[in-house]
Amino acid sequence: MKFFLFFTLLFLLIIPGCTLLESNGSGDIIPDVTPAVLKGLTVANFTSDFYNMRVYEKTNIKLLFDNKGDFDARNVKSVLYGYGLMNVLNEDSERDQILKNQQEINVWGLEVPLKLSQTESTTYYLNARFYYTYNFSGSQQIGFVEPDYDGGDLPLTYLTSDSPLKVSFEYRNPIRTFPPGTTDDKTIFTLTTIIENQGEGNVDYFGCSILGIPPCRKEGYMNELRMTTPADWHEVMNMNGWERTCVGTDYVELSFLSTGKLDGTCVNGFCTSTVPANPYIGRSCTQNVECTYFGEAMIYVDDKTTTSDDTTTQKSLNNGPGVNTVLLNPDGSFVEARFFRMWEEDPNIATTCPTNSNVLGTYLNSLTNGQIIIITMRDDMYACLPYGNALTAIQALGSTMIDKMSTRRTPWGMISVVGEGVKAESMEKSETGRSATGTYDICRNQRTYTLNYDTLETAYDYYLYVNDNTPCYEGIACMNACPTSAAYTTCTGLCTTGDESCINECLNTCIINCANVVGCNNCRSRINDERCNLIGEALNHLKLVRGEESRIVLQFAKSVVSDPVIDDFVINGDFGYESDTSDFTNAIRLNIQGD
Repeated sequence: MKFFLFFTLLFLLIIPGCTLLESNGSGDIIPDVTPAVLKGLTVANFTSDFYNMRVYEKTNIKLLFDNKGDFDARNVKSVLYGYGLMNVLNEDSERDQILKNQQEINVWGLEVPLKLSQTESTTYYLNARFYYTYNFSGSQQIGFVEPDYDGGDLPLTYLTSDSPLKVSFEYRNPIRTFPPGTTDDKTIFTLTTIIENQGEGNVDYFGCSILGIPPCRKEGYMNELRMTTPADWHEVMNMNGWERTCVGTDYVELSFLSTGKLDGTCVNGFCTSTVPANPYIGRSCTQNVECTYFGEAMIYVDDKTTTSDDTTTQKSLNNGPGVNTVLLNPDGSFVEARFFRMWEEDPNIATTCPTNSNVLGTYLNSLTNGQIIIITMRDDMYACLPYGNALTAIQALGSTMIDKMSTRRTPWGMISVVGEGVKAESMEKSETGRSATGTYDICRNQRTYTLNYDTLETAYDYYLYVNDNTPCYEGIACMNACPTSAAYTTCTGLCTTGDESCINECLNTCIINCANVVGCNNCRSRINDERCNLIGEALNHLKLVRGEESRIVLQFAKSVVSDPVIDDFVINGDFGYESDTSDFTNAIRLNIQGD
């Protein structure tokens, strides 16, 4: 009979998924705690070989994981605690992955040390904290109908994955589009995604494999969030912070490059310049104009669907100091490329610049919603910018940087969708060898929006400045002032003449330490708080505290439809998760008996 009971218990131990109830060593059975929801990586069993021990006796603590979700658990690490003065002989507590619907066991070998024999009986309560990376996903069909549709709700499909994070949606069913000729033929609609922590643990951002050491771990934040929409869902709100990419190869890539004027002089037949980035330094010359680099304003349209070896087409003009523009249809097809003069000699600025500026402004104001305009500066547009209506027309397209232009050596460019706003914009200081660049993709199938914790933190630190909980500041004013600061002058004075990398390092150090550099503090201006708020809002989308939910409210626009149309919206993401055996079962109680 004893042998029958022994083999019965052994049989239960080796059956996958079976949970052996724990004994406290006194004959009492401690029941498991059964959570209401078991999703993701769960604890199937947490046991010890022995529960009553004496000096030098050994036991194995075994933690059996069961992956009950739809995804593989990755970078799984468990940490045993509560074993007091016992010696840890060995541990097997890390797994690269635990596949979905599979089990894995972690083991710790413990020994009762000699010093515990000198005490009376001691009781330890052992638990284990474990960490892993997981995924979640959800999808919702959204229905669109014509204005006079009267057929009731559309049959729409909703899915959410088995994961510690549950996804649900709030939306209108169906969404009636406006008739042609009204509201620019687009209907604005709201879609709310709700992400809820339904598991037994906390969401954590894990930036590296070393847990618990900042900045590798950020409590309460997901690693990444991605959503996929049809290409004809138009953006009607600023998606700053979301990285936008096209699905597949059916898209058009737009890019611009702008560099400003770099002065030079002809000395003894060779070009020299106080600006190390001037590419003409050292070449033979007869007059100063041969040593001045007038920069460039390049615009490229790259249709990824073409089969030609040369898919990139330069669409810009370089006719003089001013701006180049390229106009495209909403599908990325080419309309026209133009040049606008935005510079005059000093005696003529007051009389000629208003006309030049108004020509550009009038053209930009004439564009229709949905068209795509790319604008880049070549050499100089600052001279005429304060005159006429060009400045306000560029700002109406969504620019947040154009009014910060201070000299002709300030390369700038932007890409804007008329009626939606700016999609890419850049401004840099060309005398440091930098150029203003930007890209934007026109998707023809689907597009994906991504929020990445690392990217957002980098953007927040680089473009914005936060000090002692003060409002965010943009660093452009500081960047412009750094080359005139005492700290920058001292730093560059230590560089070898012409050592551009050393000079750039001085500038970068100056910008990074902006608040501590003489000359930068005084020139800081409180600008562009909207960008600060948008990036902060994007970070909040990744925040998910236990017991709370993340609500992501987004607005898009859809063109008029003639028949019911059902579109798919998909959201998924990666996150780190920390949980404890105490969320699933009782602690292991070890009774250590002294001599």
